[in-house]
Amino acid sequence: KLIGIEGEENTTQETRFANYLRQLFPADVKTMTVAARALGKLAQQGGTFTTEFVEFELKRAIEWLTGDRQEARRHASVLVIAELARHADVIVYPHVTSILEHIWVAFKDPNQNIRGAAADALSAVLVIVDDRESPKKAGWYSRIYEEAQRGLRIASTESIHGSLLIYRELLLHAGMFMNELYMLTCETVFQYKDHRDGLVRRAVISLIPDLAAYKSIVFASTYLDRSMLHILSQLRKDKERSLMKEKDRSNAFFAIGKVALVAGANMGEYLDDILICIKDGLKSKRFVRQNTHIANLLRLSQLLRFWKWTNDSITCDVH
Repeated sequence: KLIGIEGEENTTQETRFANYLRQLFPADVKTMTVAARALGKLAQQGGTFTTEFVEFELKRAIEWLTGDRQEARRHASVLVIAELARHADVIVYPHVTSILEHIWVAFKDPNQNIRGAAADALSAVLVIVDDRESPKKAGWYSRIYEEAQRGLRIASTESIHGSLLIYRELLLHAGMFMNELYMLTCETVFQYKDHRDGLVRRAVISLIPDLAAYKSIVFASTYLDRSMLHILSQLRKDKERSLMKEKDRSNAFFAIGKVALVAGANMGEYLDDILICIKDGLKSKRFVRQNTHIANLLRLSQLLRFWKWTNDSITCDVH
C-alpha cells in the first residue's frame, strides 16, 4: 500500500517504491496498468520528492511517445500520463502543451488498446484544463480538434477510430468549445456510420449518445431520427443476416438506452421498433448467454414499455 507513508524515512521509502515501479515498464498490459495506477497513488504523497518524481515520469513518458518504436513503451506512456494527470494535476498542468504536442501518435497506433488508453489520457488532461482558467485553453482545444481532423484526412481505419475517440473527449470535457462546431461534428461523425470496419461503425454508435447529450434540443430536432433509424437498421440487419457481433449488438442497445434518457418523449415514435428489437434480442440464446448487459436490456425494455403506456394514456386522455 503506497498511501499514507509516515516517518522520517519518507523520501527514502518513496524513492524505493518509485524505482520498483519503474522496473515494471515496459511489460504486459495488465502489469503496466496496475503499475501505472500505483505510480498515480505514489504521486499523491506531495512534497519535494513528488514533484521530482512526477517530472521524471512525465518526461520519460513523452520521450517514449515521440521516439520509441516499442509498442509496450507507447502503451506505458499513455497509461502513466493518465494516472499522473488524475493524481498530480498541479504538477502535470504546466506540461499540458508538451503532452498535446506528442500524444497524437498514440491515436493512430495500430493497437486498438493503445488508442483507447490514449483517449483515457486525453480525458484526464482535459479535466485538468477544464478546471482552470487560462488564456491557453482555447488554443489547446483548437489544437485537439485540428488533430482529430488531421486523423480523418489520413483516412486509415486506425486514424479514423482515433479521431472519433478525440471527438468524444472534446464533447465530454471541453465545455462550450464544441458548441459552434456541433453540427459540423455531427455531420462528420455520420459520414462514417457505414464504414467498412466494424470498429469504426461501433465508435459512431457509441458517439451518438454523447452528441445527444451535448445539445439535446438541436439533436432531437435534427439528428435523432437519423440516429435511431441507423441504430435500428443495424439491429434489423443482425436479425436478417447476422451481420452484427455480440459486442456490436450490446453497443447498439446501450446507445439506445442512453439516447432515450436524453431525448425522453421524443423517442415516442421509435418505441414499437425498439421493443421489437429488444424482444428479438432476448429470444437469441447466444445473446442471452454471452451478453453481460442483459439485466440492463431488461430494464430498458421495462422503461420503454412504461413510457409507451404513459404516452398512450396521455393520448387517450387528450382525445
